[in-house]
Amino acid sequence: MGISELKTRFGHNFRALLEEAAAQGLTTSDEEKEISDLLTEQESIRRSRYIETGYFQRLPLAVLSRMCRNLDDRLSDELRAGGTAVRSIELRHIEKE
Repeated sequence: MGISELKTRFGHNFRALLEEAAAQGLTTSDEEKEISDLLTEQESIRRSRYIETGYFQRLPLAVLSRMCRNLDDRLSDELRAGGTAVRSIELRHIEKE
């Protein structure tokens, strides 16, 4: 699936994106499912761009960083196992919540 199809099909619906990844064989944790639900339900992407008032739950950056690192590691491993060259980039992750 190409980038434009991902953008059109899923947009910022992280729940649907993670469900599709699981349908394609990616193992997902309960924590990742909960995080994707919160990101989708709370419209976190939109809220991060605009000033809004009212209560909403913001996930700690360390939680998002851990999820990104874990997904990146699993996807990279799967791609390499399938014969796809994957460029490794050292990313600085947030460890403390």
